[in-house]
Amino acid sequence: MFPDKKLEVIAENDFLYSDKLNGESITDLRCRVAKADGSPEATFKPVRPMLEGIQIDGRWAVIYSRYDIGCALEKNKSSACKGYEPESAMKLATAALLYSLKK
Repeated sequence: MFPDKKLEVIAENDFLYSDKLNGESITDLRCRVAKADGSPEATFKPVRPMLEGIQIDGRWAVIYSRYDIGCALEKNKSSACKGYEPESAMKLATAALLYSLKK
């Protein structure tokens, strides 16, 4: 869709994670990340926000997570899913929705 653009890490101090957008800053989340062999960790670990995106005219037009948000929003209990716990996924999904409406 954007062949001349590459995903870039969305900085932790970006408006997307700010208290101005979300009511409180998104700083600490919990995520089941990959082990060295690529398989998911058995438990959720504390992480900082880890989204990437593509900016067009100073606005995030694409927001991407390498860790699954959908499984958590559906409250899937599988430990095979590398991704956020439900509360953390909801924070990120809500932030993306609010960003799309307000920015």
